[in-house]
Amino acid sequence: MSEPVLERLSQHEIVGQAAMSAVRTHIQTHLDNALPVAGLAAVAGLSPFHFARKFKTMVGMPPHSYVTKMRIERACLLLAETDVPLREIARDLGYSNQSGFTKVFGDHMGMPPGAYRRVTARVVTPLTNPPQAAAGRRGRRAP
Repeated sequence: MSEPVLERLSQHEIVGQAAMSAVRTHIQTHLDNALPVAGLAAVAGLSPFHFARKFKTMVGMPPHSYVTKMRIERACLLLAETDVPLREIARDLGYSNQSGFTKVFGDHMGMPPGAYRRVTARVVTPLTNPPQAAAGRRGRRAP
C-alpha cells in the first residue's frame, strides 16, 4: 500500500519541479516587468502563500530575492560586456529609475554599477597595432 503513496509523491514532486522551472523561465524572460508573487504563483498554478513556501523550499530563497538575484546577474553581464548606459540597464531590468537600481546593485555587489563596469571592462584590441603605426610615422621625412 505504501508504493502508490510514494508513486503519487514523486509525481507530485515532478509537477512541482516543472512548475518552478516554468516560473524561473518566466522570471528570466520578464525581468523588465514587475514580478509580484501573485503573478508568479499564477504561472505555477498555486496560491501566493503556497507558492512562496514551495519556491523557497525548492530554490533556496524567497521569490523576491531570486528575482533580485537574477536582475543583478543580468546587470553584471550587461555592465561587463556592453556600453549600454546605466539608466537603460536599470529600465531594462524593471527598475523605475537609475537611483533605485544603483542602490540595489551596490547592496548586492559591494560597489556601484559604474565602478563594476570599470573593474570588469573587457580590453578591446584595436584593428591596427598603434606602436607599429607610430614607428612608421616617425620614420617619415618631413617635406
